[in-house]
Amino acid sequence: MAWNELTFFLGCTSLLHKDTAENMTRIMDKVGIKYQLLEDEPCCGGILFLQGNIEEGIKKAKDNIVYFKENNVKRMLLMCPECMLAFKREYPKYFDWDMEIKHTSELIADLIKEGKLELNPVKLKVTYHDSCHLGRYLGVYDAPRYIINKIPDIKFKEMNLSKSNSHCCGGPIRDPYVQLRNDMTLDILKNERRKGKIIVTGCPTCRYNFNTVAELFDKKTRSVDIVDLVAYSAGIIPELKLKSKENE
Repeated sequence: MAWNELTFFLGCTSLLHKDTAENMTRIMDKVGIKYQLLEDEPCCGGILFLQGNIEEGIKKAKDNIVYFKENNVKRMLLMCPECMLAFKREYPKYFDWDMEIKHTSELIADLIKEGKLELNPVKLKVTYHDSCHLGRYLGVYDAPRYIINKIPDIKFKEMNLSKSNSHCCGGPIRDPYVQLRNDMTLDILKNERRKGKIIVTGCPTCRYNFNTVAELFDKKTRSVDIVDLVAYSAGIIPELKLKSKENE
């Protein structure tokens, strides 16, 4: 059964894609899900744990748990797998934390299975990239593929390296190691462009890296969040926002 009365936690990186967050709220509005957005939403602190700054990560988690209790957060919907990993893996290590958490793709898949969200034909050629955090760490592989395969007329091909074998896009190393990020992302773009001109992903960091590097080096490929693809197929938005005409 689909959730209700949930907290839609956006995450810092998702603020780079406000249109995707808006599209998710439109999907929830369409099916009648009640949700709240947090005022002055805090950072999840996940990057602190990933960097090995455990002490600061614990402090941040403690503050966040107090904030969540004060704002009556009982179950969370997340766009960002890095936030999801922090909440599901790191917080329980140090605190009595048993929050119900789902990724946007998991909720959307539930809505489709329950017949609450109708998808219209989309004539696009796409592939799907499994992000490190959502895939290898959290094991969310089936929901995104279920969604894509339920869209009529869409042509979907798996990447050569998918699921647990998926290559990292460079993730959050883009700030200290720009060239390394560029090389890692471009390697995926070059190897997978034959599978589809559009790379669907469930991770805002992956989407950012793919589109940023594509703008610089590979004009033929673009990435969209699976939320945007669903919003387009469901008739919630009139078109996918792609910077390149190559995808039309």
